[in-house]
Amino acid sequence: MWQLFAHRQFDMLLGSLQMDGSRRPGAIDKFRLDTQSIVEVVAEDTETKGHFEDAVKLYDLAQVSSSL
Repeated sequence: MWQLFAHRQFDMLLGSLQMDGSRRPGAIDKFRLDTQSIVEVVAEDTETKGHFEDAVKLYDLAQVSSSL
């Protein structure tokens, strides 16, 4: 996860939120994995490291409520 955070390429890799609240797929979606769970794990890791603004964006992307 360090590589993902170091390069700050969340949108390209994990997807992004559109203005209407829908999620635009990222590169990870090509693997047909449980992307919501993966994004949630990255969000939790990002929060643990103290990068709260990025964590909030990732929680939004994973459509998960956080305590932030």
